[in-house]
Amino acid sequence: MAKHFDLEVVGFDLSINMISIALDRANGHNCLVEFEVADCTKKTYPDEMLKDAGFDEVIAEDRTESRFIQKGMDAVEKEKDKFIGDFSEEDYNNVVGGWKSKLVRSSMREQRWGLFIAKKKN
Repeated sequence: MAKHFDLEVVGFDLSINMISIALDRANGHNCLVEFEVADCTKKTYPDEMLKDAGFDEVIAEDRTESRFIQKGMDAVEKEKDKFIGDFSEEDYNNVVGGWKSKLVRSSMREQRWGLFIAKKKN
């Protein structure tokens, strides 16, 4: 996004692994990106930050209860043999195990899932 739209981007994730992947992908690109291991629901931002940046429509929805992780896991489990054929059994176990861990953390309210959309007038 930063590269294609000439934007400054800040990415947050609770997982150091995901931040590492993001840093690897951003490395070598001439763009302004910053990544933090943090819970974005607990961060504080200036009240007018998005408005000052030109965003007039901001949507933030808690999607933790939407079951999209369970649906994704169900779809991969249904196609287990194909997934393993395309990747490996180790990859399959890592993906499904990671999703199961996320479902446990979500049920304990230690992890949340959100949808965030910000629109900017042209």
